[in-house]
Amino acid sequence: MEESLSSFIALALALATSESIVYNSRRLETIGYAISVIMLRDLVQQNQDSMIICPQFPIYISILDNDQKPDETTPDRYARGIYVDHALVLPRASLKDHRSSSLADFLEGAYRNTRDWNFWRKISIDDIEVPVLEERKRSPTRHPTDFEDHVKSIITQLNLGRKQVVTQCTLLFLSPRFWRQDTVILLATAGPYYRLAVVHSSIIPHLPPLKTKKLYDLAVQQEQEKESFNVLHQDSLATAAELLNPGLSKKEKEEAYLKIAREEAEKKTKRQTVERAGRAKARREREARLSAQKGLQRKLSKYVLDAGEPAADGDEPYSQTAIEEFWAITVEMVEEEDGKFFEEIPGDDAMDIATLARRSTELNEPAWTGVICVGSDVSARYKKIIHDYLSTLANLVREDRKALGVPGNNCDEGLFPTVDALLIPCFLQDPTDLKFYLSRNEALHSGIM
Repeated sequence: MEESLSSFIALALALATSESIVYNSRRLETIGYAISVIMLRDLVQQNQDSMIICPQFPIYISILDNDQKPDETTPDRYARGIYVDHALVLPRASLKDHRSSSLADFLEGAYRNTRDWNFWRKISIDDIEVPVLEERKRSPTRHPTDFEDHVKSIITQLNLGRKQVVTQCTLLFLSPRFWRQDTVILLATAGPYYRLAVVHSSIIPHLPPLKTKKLYDLAVQQEQEKESFNVLHQDSLATAAELLNPGLSKKEKEEAYLKIAREEAEKKTKRQTVERAGRAKARREREARLSAQKGLQRKLSKYVLDAGEPAADGDEPYSQTAIEEFWAITVEMVEEEDGKFFEEIPGDDAMDIATLARRSTELNEPAWTGVICVGSDVSARYKKIIHDYLSTLANLVREDRKALGVPGNNCDEGLFPTVDALLIPCFLQDPTDLKFYLSRNEALHSGIM
């Protein structure tokens, strides 16, 4: 996979746009979705015929998944799950009348005969795999108080993403809907930074158990956030009225925009004054504490003081070299921290998804890379590793499409996992939950598909 100039420019524009926009405090990460979509689009390069980029992808466990009525879309109020910011979805499809033609021939014929716009209704989705899950968090602070604040801001946002995407991964492997899947790539992203892990389903028993109540609370919280995003508070209606007035002419809208731009420039100047005062105060407080500190704690504080103020707009607040030096001191102080802050280019040309998955399996938990900067050489290398793996999956799907019949139905019945095997060990840790699900549907004791 080679990144094109147009894709590189699109990524640069997405990063710059994300940095320039004033965030809505309730949905701080959403402007970064553009960065995610461009990255994921690169990952499916040349494989768009097999994979779909799905924002806000739902992963649920529902007993109704076992009902043998594929044409019904009955809501299940007992379903438990969560939304993923972005997922790469690989649908395994077949023709509903699969005796007459292979899916590959049918799709090619439909492409050449564009008059039949209803062609897609003849396609059945038999299985879905989700090779990539991405959880995006808000960008690290653009106005750090000092060096330590900058580093902690990056760590905090990425750690939030890591925690949430592991929950999503656990639920994915426990869901009967995704019974076929045994490997998933996890991305925790925040602004221009991300971390990566590859997980095999065998580590799920070693991860924290999920309870239906926790998943219900997470889902409700997500819905409430989504709802509040679309509501204007009463105290902001008057301010917004002139901007929302449909009667404004183009000239009037331009004048309103220029007025807002002037006001924003004035606010920025005032904010910068306040920030400088805040940084000066924080520095004085750190200097006062320095005399009482000893050893590594003193060394760390001294390093932060020597680093000075963050660089002006247009530059990275602090250099990656400085961050690595700071992190080395932190690791020395706190043994459970990772060794390197930023990920390095893999020295082994044979590095692949299987190798990354083995690292997690050996640890019995996701083995995360260091921090990777979007658009860097390190990022390009890992994107190629992921792209090569996704291409392998896509090629298998293409081969399936050439055959008559329903792909994937040649498995021995004994290979199909049961809901008992999937749910009981890890998901349903509460006896009440277990009894509830067992009483809901006799399909718990049958094969999934």
